[in-house]
Amino acid sequence: MKFLRKLATAGRVGWHPEHMMKVATDPAYAHLNFPKPVRLGKNSVAFIEAEIDAWMESRIAERDEHGFQPKAVNPRENQRKAKEREVALR
Repeated sequence: MKFLRKLATAGRVGWHPEHMMKVATDPAYAHLNFPKPVRLGKNSVAFIEAEIDAWMESRIAERDEHGFQPKAVNPRENQRKAKEREVALR
């Protein structure tokens, strides 16, 4: 078993460390099932490497099972942003 410190874990999953800690601890992100950190000392936490690897594998399996689902795009929002850009360029 191996511990991964916060920065190493963030680099592995491709998130900013602050975002990763929010996902790991905020109940609003519980649906992502991200592993919880382990407190190593007063000011240090780490993640269990096997749990991070399993989480990443589950994300890949979910993608493969359901296909990639891009974020829904609101066409009206895109039109509004395009108009704002036009006005800014004038």
